[in-house]
Amino acid sequence: MPPGFSFPEQAQAWVPLTEEGALPQNRRAHLFTTLARVKLGVSATAVSGDLQTLAAAIQRDNHDVDPGFVLSAQPLRENMVANVRPALLLLLGAVGFVLLIACANVANLLFSRSVARQREIAVRAALGADRFRLVRQFLAESLLLGGAGGVLGCLAGFWAAKLLAAAYPGAIPRLEAPRLDPHVILFVLAVSFFSAILFGVFPAVQFSNVNLRGQLAEGGRTTGSVARHRVRSSLVIGEVALAMVLLTGAGLLIRSLALLERVNPGYDTSQLLVASMTLPDAHYPDLEHRLRFVRSVIDRVRTLPGVRAAAAAGALPFRPVAETDFDLEGQSFRPGEEPSAQVLTASPEYFEAMGIRLLAGRTFTAQDVLGRPTAVVINQTMARRYWPHEDPVGKKIVMKDWGPPLPGQIVGVVADVKVDALDVPAQPAAYYSLAQFSEGTLTTYLIVRTKASPLGMAGALRGQVWSVDKEQPVSVFTMDQIISESLQRRRFLFTLLGTFAGLALFLAVIGIYGVVAYSVGQRTHEFGIRLALGAKRHQVLVLVLRQGLSTVVIGLGLGLVAALLLTRLLRSMLFEIGPSDPLTFLLMPALLIAVALVASYVPAARAAKVDPMVALRYE
Repeated sequence: MPPGFSFPEQAQAWVPLTEEGALPQNRRAHLFTTLARVKLGVSATAVSGDLQTLAAAIQRDNHDVDPGFVLSAQPLRENMVANVRPALLLLLGAVGFVLLIACANVANLLFSRSVARQREIAVRAALGADRFRLVRQFLAESLLLGGAGGVLGCLAGFWAAKLLAAAYPGAIPRLEAPRLDPHVILFVLAVSFFSAILFGVFPAVQFSNVNLRGQLAEGGRTTGSVARHRVRSSLVIGEVALAMVLLTGAGLLIRSLALLERVNPGYDTSQLLVASMTLPDAHYPDLEHRLRFVRSVIDRVRTLPGVRAAAAAGALPFRPVAETDFDLEGQSFRPGEEPSAQVLTASPEYFEAMGIRLLAGRTFTAQDVLGRPTAVVINQTMARRYWPHEDPVGKKIVMKDWGPPLPGQIVGVVADVKVDALDVPAQPAAYYSLAQFSEGTLTTYLIVRTKASPLGMAGALRGQVWSVDKEQPVSVFTMDQIISESLQRRRFLFTLLGTFAGLALFLAVIGIYGVVAYSVGQRTHEFGIRLALGAKRHQVLVLVLRQGLSTVVIGLGLGLVAALLLTRLLRSMLFEIGPSDPLTFLLMPALLIAVALVASYVPAARAAKVDPMVALRYE
């Protein structure tokens, strides 16, 4: 397969699937993904119909298959990108907003530049240039700007993608190997030239029809009409509105990420080191061999200075965890509604090492081994859901879907732990002792609670593992790293959307400054008269600031209305706040007004310092 291919996720090598043990005879074990290439011309509806017929036949002919057994199909592309499509569409929309703001800025600059070139345009027209030729000249200049910007942007985007891939590996499928794809280059160039035409056509049309007599008259001044000033102000209003939408979206994501990082996962993540080990059947053919290895490693690790506790587990939070159905003593359920829970395996020291609180009963002991009643520890969510008004300790349950039915007795209840993600509520979970769970997993995790920096113990931890099995591959990381990786996609989205929002704010500030500064330059004569007639300098300052801020306030109002509508699309990406979060909708407008005030103050201060005698002679 080519570099960057990863299916299933994080797969690096594939081996033949063998049918061993009791799994092939278990008609209720759904642990595999089936891939099928559909014949050409066969519709998705036809495939779904065939699968429904097949599922009904399996259910009819096999009494030991799940009640309500169904088969469904999903395109592989859809399966791989469904989780990231909303984020990518959001980023595409943000890019479009920034592009529109940039176009508005360039159009404004071209408007201002065209006003200064009115005499030049008049001379060209007097020498025989028709209106179409003048429009072509303006468009040629804007196309040159757009083409150069597109080429530079394409190169900058390629290097930015490489930086993002290095900073957020695995956050987005196929981002690991960014390249300058011809389709991407053509798309960028097409957008660049379209944008150039978009921001170049308005100034071209506006200034191609000039008043030759007025512009060529001696002493004629380059002035901008009221209509043109309104066009420039309208462009700034649009910039502010779009920037407001991006700032609000970025603010909501920042708030969500901050709240998510404060979520208690249910255990103490500090100073927690994890080693991932693979125990293949070739070296560890049965439970006894696996337990002997695990026990030897734990005993050796405990002797290391700086180690407070050590344990082993067959599954880890924020890693794939199996889920299966259960039979509960004294309870019956309708077909398809059987109780289910996540299944985790752990050594007796696991709950102490992880810092998971015991709420009732006990955890595992050294006596929980094969040949004795199977002990089960459940979490608080499972206890509340299936035994809401009674003590679950002592109740018997049967795990049905992982190998032969496994009966067990609940011996304790522990606090909930975030297993899937920080933003996903805890699901019912059942813990089994490693010494009583013969259907072992290929991967075993060694969990070590240290007294100092966890990574400082990584070398010593590997050494103790290799002292038991020198051929054992060991991958060491901290629990904080695991949680950080679980937030990687959110951080990726926040980084890009925050960058786009910051860029939009910067461009909007430039647009505001440009319009106010240009207006000040055009009204220098007026300010001189006002000052000569007795106006105070602070009155001129307030006058210019009011002009700049009036445009901002209009854009701000439009942007808030648009943000209230568009941020609803972020609902699935937010955590513990709504798309109309009051704090965000107060802070972001305040930020925009503050920077707009600074952008308007600079030309306003310059207008207030105008010398009346100089201004009265101003051409």
